[in-house]
Amino acid sequence: MSVYIEDAVLNTTIMNFIILYLTVFSLRQKTRFFKILFSALLGCFISVLLTFFSFQQTILIILKLLSGVLMSACCIEKFSYKTLILFFVVFASFTFLMGGFAFFIIYLFGGQVYSLQKMCYQISVNLSVIFLLLGIYIYLLIKAIQIFYKKQKLSSFYYNLILKINNKKLSIKGYLDSGNLIQDAITGLPIIIISFNTLNKFFKQSISVIDFLTSKLDKKIKGRYIDVNTINSNKKMFVLEANEVLIKNENGQVKKINALIGVSSINVSGENFEALLSPLVV
Repeated sequence: MSVYIEDAVLNTTIMNFIILYLTVFSLRQKTRFFKILFSALLGCFISVLLTFFSFQQTILIILKLLSGVLMSACCIEKFSYKTLILFFVVFASFTFLMGGFAFFIIYLFGGQVYSLQKMCYQISVNLSVIFLLLGIYIYLLIKAIQIFYKKQKLSSFYYNLILKINNKKLSIKGYLDSGNLIQDAITGLPIIIISFNTLNKFFKQSISVIDFLTSKLDKKIKGRYIDVNTINSNKKMFVLEANEVLIKNENGQVKKINALIGVSSINVSGENFEALLSPLVV
């Protein structure tokens, strides 16, 4: 089917929006939705405007590049020349990728391109749908890569802990927290922080959440309260000695460490860990 101006405008706007959104997403820019939409419409307006004039190929390329720079500038929330250059380079890369894919789809379905400058082509399928599917695919691909590298980066901060408390053993995941530099003033030992829920696994019949909230754990199990200074206040933390603390790194090496176990008043557990380790124990 022949593609008329309204079809070209729709396809160009959709493609511009997808490319801009992918650029914003891949660079983790915080940009409002309407700025991306405005930039996509602006790019479409410039593309349509250029079809009414005849330019030399060199001048046309320069105008297209300037259009891309302008579109990039419209999307940036906090403007800087460094951010603009980076945004434009990524935007241009996605544009070449989508443009090349568009040519592939046109010729795959037996279509023809008559004029790049006039946006004149013939194809039996709607390019807007193809661009949308490709955009979703690239989005999911970038997301998967980000998750993979995030896990790879964080893996070195995770350790397997084997705690023996009250003659019970429990294997938990520990996360190395560089901000956890708490040490016991009496023994000088570093403190591994766990939540009350984790502690309760060792003392199910001996303690209750009421004991924890009323700071009476020392009345039920062997341990004591220490002062912990924070930025805003001074708080007390219940600490106790474990029968044994073993730590295993990602290489499988196991070593015994000397540390106290502290019970936090906030939930220290995360998606992949149940304890906060001190860098002093690793």
